[in-house]
Amino acid sequence: MKNKLKEIRVKDIHLKQKPPFRFIDTYTVIQSNKNKTIIDAKYSFDTKLHSFFQGHFPDEPIVPGVILIEAMAQSARISMYEHYKRACPGYLVSVEKARFNKLIHPHNIVTFRSILLTPPPKELLNKTNFISVKCVVFLGKIRAASAKIVLSI
Repeated sequence: MKNKLKEIRVKDIHLKQKPPFRFIDTYTVIQSNKNKTIIDAKYSFDTKLHSFFQGHFPDEPIVPGVILIEAMAQSARISMYEHYKRACPGYLVSVEKARFNKLIHPHNIVTFRSILLTPPPKELLNKTNFISVKCVVFLGKIRAASAKIVLSI
């Protein structure tokens, strides 16, 4: 029998950002062990909540790439939280190999998959400065964007 994955509503313990700058509503832990943690986070950008749509291609509003990067970083922070079972600051340090493949429009339901590969053991957290997370943005089953997100610990 297959285990049913539990959808978790994001709370302040998971992310320090508050609406309207919190771009994750819920997430599901897909896999978590000492070598890898994978989460799928969901969000739908709302024109009433996000004023950037008024000026970012107003005739055909799209989610700015920089906002997608921030949402990927927030998803990466949640994967750190799930892996270490405690809040980690996770300040954005760098973005590598960012690609944008598909436009995301208001009210599209977007999935942010974060894959925390070979994370340092808990006992080395205070000695390790950075952690890398592979992030992929999906619009349905279509890959819309991706990047390697590096966060400070």
